[in-house]
Amino acid sequence: MERKCAIYNRISVENKTQLEKMRNTLIEYCQNILGINDYVLFEEVGSVERKRKEFENMINRIHKEEFTDLLVYHPNRIYRAEYNKEKFDNIINDIAKYVTLHSVDLKYEDSPVIDKYLKVARLIKRRSVANEACDQGRITVNGRVVKASYDVKENDIIEIKMGERIIKVQVMAIAEHVLKNDASSLYKPLS
Repeated sequence: MERKCAIYNRISVENKTQLEKMRNTLIEYCQNILGINDYVLFEEVGSVERKRKEFENMINRIHKEEFTDLLVYHPNRIYRAEYNKEKFDNIINDIAKYVTLHSVDLKYEDSPVIDKYLKVARLIKRRSVANEACDQGRITVNGRVVKASYDVKENDIIEIKMGERIIKVQVMAIAEHVLKNDASSLYKPLS
C-alpha cells in the first residue's frame, strides 16, 4: 500500500486564523517532511471531552486500514494526557496498532496552556475570551506577549490588560480543575 496520511487538526476554541495556520503547517509537514502527498484532512473545533465526529470518523477509517500514517500538530490534539493518562495511553496504543503516529510538536504538556489557566484560575471568565486577549497582545508572561498556546509554569508572572485595568499575578500552582472558592490559591496578586 502506498503511504496515505490521516491529518487530524483540532483546536479547542473557535479561531479560524489559528485553525488555518495549523492546517497549513500540517499539510506542509506531511508533504515536505514525511514525503506523503496522499492525505485526508479531518478538522474540528471543540474540547476533547465532547463528541468529536471527525475524530470518530478518522478512527473508524484507521481501523479499516485506509491509512499508513496519522499526523497531528501535538499529541494532546488527540486527547490531553493530563485529563486522564490511562485513556490517553489507550487511545495512542490503539492508533499505533494500525498507523505510524507523527506530530509536528513532540513535547508532551505537563501544564495547561495560558488561556485555559486564566479560565481555571478565574482571572478571565471564559477560555474563548482569554484566547482572544492573547491574540490581541493583552496577555504577557514574564514581560513578553504570549500566544494562547503558551505553557504556564509555576512562578510565571502574568499581566492581563483589560481596558484601563491591569491585573498582575504570580503563578503559585498549576491545576486542570479547581472549585470556585479554591481558584485564588493558584496565583498571588501582585497589583
